[in-house]
Amino acid sequence: QEAAGGEAGRVPDLDNDTFAVAVKANPLLFVAFYAPWCGHSKQLEPEFEKAALALEGRVPFAKVDATYETDLALAYDIDGYPTIFFFRDGVREEYTGNRDNSSLVTWLVQRSGSIVSDVASEAALKERLDERGTPAIFVAKGGASLKEVFTQVADYNRLLGTYLFLERSAGPAVVEVHRGIDERVEMPGAAEAVDAQRLLEFFRTEVVATFGEIGEENYQVYNNGRSGVGMVWAIFSAESFREDARRFKDVFREAAMRFPQFPFVYVDAATYAEHVELELGCSEPPAVVLQVGNLSSSDTEAKRYMLAWPQEGLTAAQLSSWLADVLAGKVEAEDPLDL
Repeated sequence: QEAAGGEAGRVPDLDNDTFAVAVKANPLLFVAFYAPWCGHSKQLEPEFEKAALALEGRVPFAKVDATYETDLALAYDIDGYPTIFFFRDGVREEYTGNRDNSSLVTWLVQRSGSIVSDVASEAALKERLDERGTPAIFVAKGGASLKEVFTQVADYNRLLGTYLFLERSAGPAVVEVHRGIDERVEMPGAAEAVDAQRLLEFFRTEVVATFGEIGEENYQVYNNGRSGVGMVWAIFSAESFREDARRFKDVFREAAMRFPQFPFVYVDAATYAEHVELELGCSEPPAVVLQVGNLSSSDTEAKRYMLAWPQEGLTAAQLSSWLADVLAGKVEAEDPLDL
């Protein structure tokens, strides 16, 4: 463990040369870019040390003074302190959670072991599926060869969702994704030999629900691949948003089939009240908001359109007609300053 040397509990500083060596030598590496004068960096230091001790021998920790190692800071686009990266075989993932010892350890434990969880039976699998939250759940059922390739692909695509494996010797192999509101998509040809490339294509193509809940756990999935042209948001009352989403799921699914360029989502308007009110401009749900533009880019500002919820309820025809009018330029975008 190149980056974990020195006294127990001491997180080593890396420079431009030792950083490259550490990333190459350690399959897993947790690195904090900090500024000595930064209050947040000072608060992180004792928590980082505690987490390093807790995971000693499992995940090596290191730190970089970004005010001194300016070439490294520039190479990794460090524009705030501290910025923390987790490296797996040289591939980085930014840590954006809480900076206390417990949160750091929990997050790393989830990522340092295999992402695939074994389930013992169909009943146990059903229980896990019934308890799932916003992220998609990928399921594979079959023998050792399927588990090997399933685990290989899952370990390098951890942010896509949760991965479950059910071992069985009888019957054809199955790979499927459970997403959104009772949506299940089975991978074609899984009964035959499944290679890593086909499995990865299935994961990435089918991870986003036709109409699903969006939140902190799966926002990055949308941001990375499905928000390049915009997004359709269903804003329901915070007290009943999941029940309302289930009640109107067919309305949004039908519209989603007509406008496949947009992800269709609903959100917890209480947990994400600031985003709903400031970014989406909705202070009185229910409503539908369409954002048009590349939401994964900060270079341009997306245009925003809002459909007031009809008193008699929303139909798929009404929603589709409104979306078509927006795209045809018949509906004026909202002024983001008019809040």
